[in-house]
Amino acid sequence: MHCGHDGCRKHQRGYDVCAHDPEDIPNRGRRKTRRWVRLGGTPSACLLSGSLLRHRDQPAQLQIDCLTGPNKPGLLTPAAIAQRLGDAARFVNATAALFADWAEEFAEAPNTVMEKTTGLGDPNNKFWHGYWALEEGEALVIEVMPPECEVWNFQLNNYWEESLDYRYFPVHINKHTASYEDDGRLVIIVSPTDPGWGNWIDTVGHRHGTLGLRWTRAIDPPKPDLRVVPFEEIARK
Repeated sequence: MHCGHDGCRKHQRGYDVCAHDPEDIPNRGRRKTRRWVRLGGTPSACLLSGSLLRHRDQPAQLQIDCLTGPNKPGLLTPAAIAQRLGDAARFVNATAALFADWAEEFAEAPNTVMEKTTGLGDPNNKFWHGYWALEEGEALVIEVMPPECEVWNFQLNNYWEESLDYRYFPVHINKHTASYEDDGRLVIIVSPTDPGWGNWIDTVGHRHGTLGLRWTRAIDPPKPDLRVVPFEEIARK
C-alpha cells in the first residue's frame, strides 16, 4: 500500500499489511518494505485515517496492491454476492451500535468530557469524548491551555458521532486554524450564533450531539473545562 501524495512519495512511504514477515513475500517489482502492519485472525477490512490541517491541504492519493494470491478475482457467484452484502450489513449495524452505545454513555453526564480508551486508531492520541446538550439561548464554552503536541483538533458531531456539515459550517478547528487568547488559552464556543470572539463552533440547527477533542503526541495533555452559559453573557455586540 503506497501513498501518492507528493510529500509521501518524496519519503517513499509504503506499508505492507500481512500476517507474516513481508520479507517472505515475492518482490513483484516493489520497493523494499519499510513498514509492516501485522494482521491477526481473519480480518476483512482496512480503515485508513488522514489529517488535513488546513483547508488548502489535499487528501493523500492511495494505491493498494495485493502482493500475494491470484492476479485477478475469482468468478462472482450468487453465494459470494450474498456473503458480501451480509458482511456490509453487519459492518453498518456494528458501527452504528458502537457509536450509539458511546453516545448513551456520554449522555449520562452532558456537557462534560471523559477520557475513553477505545482501542481504535492511533495510540498516540489522547481523546476527550463528550455529549453536548443546549437549550434555547444557551452556549457551551470550552476552555483549555493547549499542551505541547504535534497537532490537536476539535469536532462537533451529531448523536451518531458523525461530524456536522464541515463543508459549509464551522464545526471543527485544529492547532493550525484556531485563534488563541493573549495568554495562550484556547476558547471554543459552541452555539447557534457567532458570539464574535473565540473559536465559534456552529450547532447547525442541532440541540444535542457528541463532541471530541484530540491531542496527538502531547506532553502532559490537560482535561478541558466545559460550562454552559447564557449566550447573551458572552456575546460581543
